[in-house]
Amino acid sequence: MKVLGLMVIFLLALGFSGWAAESTAAAGMEYSEGPVLYQATGAGEAQSQQINYPEFYDASSDNPSCDQYLKDTLSGKRLDTPATCATCGGGSYADQMGNPNYTVVPGLELNVSVPESLRKNAKIIVKWTVRVEGYQPNDGYAIFPRLCSPWHGTSYQRFGEGKVKTALFTGNVKRGDDAVMTIPSAGETAVTQSADPTHSGSYVLEPSAFEGGEFPATLNVKIQWKNETSMLLKSPDGMRSLIVTIVPTK
Repeated sequence: MKVLGLMVIFLLALGFSGWAAESTAAAGMEYSEGPVLYQATGAGEAQSQQINYPEFYDASSDNPSCDQYLKDTLSGKRLDTPATCATCGGGSYADQMGNPNYTVVPGLELNVSVPESLRKNAKIIVKWTVRVEGYQPNDGYAIFPRLCSPWHGTSYQRFGEGKVKTALFTGNVKRGDDAVMTIPSAGETAVTQSADPTHSGSYVLEPSAFEGGEFPATLNVKIQWKNETSMLLKSPDGMRSLIVTIVPTK
């Protein structure tokens, strides 16, 4: 009796399965491929060098006119800006300046293979997260001889809040707007560490944005960042990620 019962259940299941398939076909429904997922996590510490001078907010020295110039004119300017007042040293800190343009966030780059059947019939959802910490880049900037000459005294420098940007690139083409986050001040001493905010962004890629109205067979996807602060920015090991999902639309 138990065997007979199992056979009846099995036959009923087969009959229901055939009916469901016929009903699906009759309704014009199509089976579709499932989403395709790619993921990258940044290993090791990533850094983005500072590009601006700190705020030279106070000083006590034997060259007060140069101190005033630093406070009023050079504070917050790019590190490749030379000090050019009458009692200035005429130099700059261009050798310590990071790249002012977008550069790839280490570890956040993928070469995504797009199945042929999905190159015109899918959306690609890109999401990224980067934890960023701001640090004072060194013990402050020496004033003599680059910035002021002569100069002997004490310079007070503040590494204030600033912005970091991330953006999505496919190949060398920037997609969408910048994702912008303000990094809190790294303070006025070399050992001060800022808060550790998490920066995130997302974007949906459509086939129509690419040549021929379809995705390429291999799509290079990367997240780039740009440091617009006076701080050294760091992203700790394992604290940044890139997720790319190909979602069929038909």
